[in-house]
Amino acid sequence: MQNIAEIFSENFWFKLSTFEQLAYIGRSVSIAIDWRKKDDQFQMHDEIEKTFKLLELTIVDPKNVKRLREIIVVKELLVDDFCGDNEYRSTNEAWYKYFAFFEHLIKIEKGK
Repeated sequence: MQNIAEIFSENFWFKLSTFEQLAYIGRSVSIAIDWRKKDDQFQMHDEIEKTFKLLELTIVDPKNVKRLREIIVVKELLVDDFCGDNEYRSTNEAWYKYFAFFEHLIKIEKGK
């Protein structure tokens, strides 16, 4: 995995496929969930902020224009879940399943 400074660089991030970008985001969400389960609000907040930065890069990436609505909704749901009142009733399991899909698509893309 790349270090965070490289990930946040548009040169690196924009070279990734949309599936790879969403898989990275999913890993970050998983880490945030792990911190939430341990009731470490500071670490959870730190990780979810990283997730939001990755989502912002994904939103401004020109290749993602056809998936833009989905990506924006994901961000809104994550904000609601991690920073709001979870009005949409997101669950950890739902986040795991959603992002696991992109890991699976990457394996298909790479022929594994």
